[in-house]
Amino acid sequence: MVYETAFASSFTIIKLGAWIHVGTLSLDWGFLFDSIASTMLVVVLFVSFFVHIFSISYMNEDPHVIRFFFFFRLFTFFLVIFFTL
Repeated sequence: MVYETAFASSFTIIKLGAWIHVGTLSLDWGFLFDSIASTMLVVVLFVSFFVHIFSISYMNEDPHVIRFFFFFRLFTFFLVIFFTL
């Protein structure tokens, strides 16, 4: 999917469901993967991976390491959702 959207200039829509249907107005909930979203997803996941690797040794002695990783993974999750909506 990354090759098709980032390099072939196409886009992919994944429809999750209907949000609002009023008369002729129809708003759906889903994900749109275009070239910008795919590029940003690769960058976000690449940087997040290396921050995770670095944080494992950096946060080794911290008593709140579980909370740190929970919030960091939650932040990464919402970045991925943000770039695909």
